Amino acid sequence: MKVVVIESTMVRPAEATQAKNLWLSSLDLMAPSIHAQQVYFYRPNGALNFFDTEVMKDALSKALVAFYPLGGRLKQGKDGRIEIDCQGQGALFVEAECDGILDDFCNSLQMWWSFANGTSAMHFTNMWSNICRGLDITSPPFMDRTLLRAHDPPQPVFNHIEYHQDQKVNSLGQVPLDETNTVCKMFKVTRKQLNVLKAKSKEDRNTIRYSTFEILASHVWKCVCKSRRLREDVGTKAYILTNGRARLQPQLPPGYFGNVNFITSAIATAGEIQSQPIWYAASKIHDALVTMNNDYLKSALDYLEQHLDQKPIVSYKYTNIRIVSWGRLGIHDADFGWGRPVFMGPLRVRYEGMCFVLPSPIDDGSLSIIIRLEVEQMMLFSNLFYTIKMFESPM
Repeated sequence: MKVVVIESTMVRPAEATQAKNLWLSSLDLMAPSIHAQQVYFYRPNGALNFFDTEVMKDALSKALVAFYPLGGRLKQGKDGRIEIDCQGQGALFVEAECDGILDDFCNSLQMWWSFANGTSAMHFTNMWSNICRGLDITSPPFMDRTLLRAHDPPQPVFNHIEYHQDQKVNSLGQVPLDETNTVCKMFKVTRKQLNVLKAKSKEDRNTIRYSTFEILASHVWKCVCKSRRLREDVGTKAYILTNGRARLQPQLPPGYFGNVNFITSAIATAGEIQSQPIWYAASKIHDALVTMNNDYLKSALDYLEQHLDQKPIVSYKYTNIRIVSWGRLGIHDADFGWGRPVFMGPLRVRYEGMCFVLPSPIDDGSLSIIIRLEVEQMMLFSNLFYTIKMFESPM
């Protein structure tokens, strides 16, 4: 499939914005130094302005007035700390076409991780789409990130092993990605199948009621360990991205625009995850999430502030996985005037062992996962994920 760029436009705010340098928290600075890439697919609905890029650019220009950091640039401040230089420089809008046959049209969004996390990215995109439909910004962003300032000096009180440097990285501090030996696939789990998994979590008289995410994540963890054929004594971690907005006290203001993603890790041996009932892995994930209270998160802010010069790089290859849920982000709310997207998800799953959990675009109670694994492991994972022992019938 050949993609041809038609036009690239630097879209600037529709009116003057405040010129300032925006301070970044340790969570912003420790975010991956890459673009977060999402893709939206829309089905033509007969509207005359379907995918009208002029309408989209005009709305983007208006949105950048309220969301002015997205029209800024990263720079090093006088104290050496990275900050956002907000001078209304603008955001790049690229229009392209391909020669392939697509049933739907797509829109792609790329945002640097230090500027915003998933919640803030969806906030911006949904407000941008509202403006396209002639609506006002109903939920203005809150830009003061000093609410997440660490203590001075930092005083972490916990040993945050979830941020410790992984040993499986190269000399450049990078996790090498060999896409020639990995494959990315998507798996759908129906509401009925999720209920079967939940029922299995009640085995052995377990009385704890685990969330749908905890149950599905534990099933993924179990299947990955088996597909990798890990030895029973090998340690394995499930890294879970956790939104701290509702966990911090006092809670952050509505519309806080910035990174509030913390990481927690569930730890066990591969033998335990593979041999024990599904509730065992779910209990590990549940317990890891329970620890993410206000005291722990405030300690994490201090820990990260102490290690700004040692950005933690964790590998999910070999033994570990990372699971990110987009279930509560409102990823299908971006209606630019031609209806809700029929699909929204990550444009690229960058690393082996990384998994995204996505909600259904039609609200039918189903969930989908997108995961990248080595080719041979994916073949085993595909069979294990839909095994008859786990579900009443394979999909």
